[in-house]
Amino acid sequence: MALDEPVETATRPDTAASRHRLRLSLVFAVIVVLAAAGVGAFLASQSRGGSAGTVRGTLITDGAPVARNALQLALVTNQSGQTLSAETTQYKASSNEKGRFEFTRVRAGRYVIIDLNFSIPLSGLSSGSGPSLDQLAVRNAAGTVLVFDVSASKGVDLGDVYKSS
Repeated sequence: MALDEPVETATRPDTAASRHRLRLSLVFAVIVVLAAAGVGAFLASQSRGGSAGTVRGTLITDGAPVARNALQLALVTNQSGQTLSAETTQYKASSNEKGRFEFTRVRAGRYVIIDLNFSIPLSGLSSGSGPSLDQLAVRNAAGTVLVFDVSASKGVDLGDVYKSS
């Protein structure tokens, strides 16, 4: 190559566009890593029980355990004085021969237990008035509706609870 011949120079790509693509790639990589870490943490918490607990107790009526009684948890949505509103949940259990019941993997919240083995008079069905929460709810030893809290990662042993009459 002679000294007077033109020298070909390599053209540099637009550096601003390259930096922008690099930043986008880095942001995407960080998002993928954070998402993977979040999924891993969620799965680990679920395998350890996460923020769910077990609710257990013994269903009693007239001083004796109640066997084979279907129960369901209802989440308290509003409580003002003696007035209580609740929504049913997917948590269901049945008492065994000794009246013992257990709801597992219950999320933190305030609950009541609903007795699913109840009778509705035909007159109540025809008038459109079904049983109230007060009639269906399981009670404590004092005879009032049992309302209880499940804290994150902890369960609760309710002891003896009483079927409404």
